[in-house]
Amino acid sequence: MMALSSTKQRSDRLKNALLFGIESFRKGDDHVALDSFLDSMDDLEKLLENHQCIETLNKKMEKLLPVLQTLYEAVKSQDVIAMTDILAFTLYPLIEGWEKECDEK
Repeated sequence: MMALSSTKQRSDRLKNALLFGIESFRKGDDHVALDSFLDSMDDLEKLLENHQCIETLNKKMEKLLPVLQTLYEAVKSQDVIAMTDILAFTLYPLIEGWEKECDEK
């Protein structure tokens, strides 16, 4: 029970960090946005290491890996607009969908 609570808390923190980072990037506050982005990537890594919803995660991984590759390319090229779009329109909805599917099981 405690692991599920911890997973839920981490998932909520991940979504909040993503949203805050997206908003900060859009406002031009790149330093704050990058901190939030790094926090969200740390939470995503921890969630993937300790996932509770294996079947759903395996299905989502097929979509998640190309997203992370594209995000990596945007980070590497310092393309803040592309990073923001990937976070807002691809990664966040994917994480939200994964969380909803896990909650239903």
